[in-house]
Amino acid sequence: MASQARIRGNARAPRPAYRSACHRSLFEPEAARCDVCDARVDPEGGSRGYAVDGRGLLMWSRGDTTRWEEPFLCAACGAAIGLSALEVWRREDEDE
Repeated sequence: MASQARIRGNARAPRPAYRSACHRSLFEPEAARCDVCDARVDPEGGSRGYAVDGRGLLMWSRGDTTRWEEPFLCAACGAAIGLSALEVWRREDEDE
C-alpha cells in the first residue's frame, strides 16, 4: 500500500496538447543577450566595477555602402575580443 502511494505521489500529470500565452509574454521585448555566449546582459551598462556589459562594433562595406552593427557583449566576451584584437594589432606592428 505504501509503495502505491509513492507511485501516485511521484506520477506526473499529462501535459496539455496546447499552450497558452498572455499578451505580455507575446509582446514583451526580449532580454538583451550577449551575441557570443548568449548570456543576459544589462543594456544600460550598470556599474559592477570592471564587469560592465557593453556593445561591440562590426563594420563592413560593399562598394559605396558601409554598414555596421552594434551587438550586445557581456563583460567576459567583450574583454576577450578586445584583448585578442590588441594582440593581433601588436603582432602586425612587430612584423613591420
